[in-house]
Amino acid sequence: MMRARFVPDYYIRDLQKKMQNLKQGNRTVREYHREFKMCMLCGGIEESRGDTIKRFLHGLDLKI
Repeated sequence: MMRARFVPDYYIRDLQKKMQNLKQGNRTVREYHREFKMCMLCGGIEESRGDTIKRFLHGLDLKI
């Protein structure tokens, strides 16, 4: 209820878009995981555990 009243729609959309394009880049896995969790929580993204794992692995830098 608080989120609907005080958080603008564009903020949630921006977080969801950020989540779609989130990559590890030059961050540590711990930093990437923290950013990933924040986007999931603040963006209100709810999906199955399997989908979340796939999304997380997709953003990892596989060369490491």
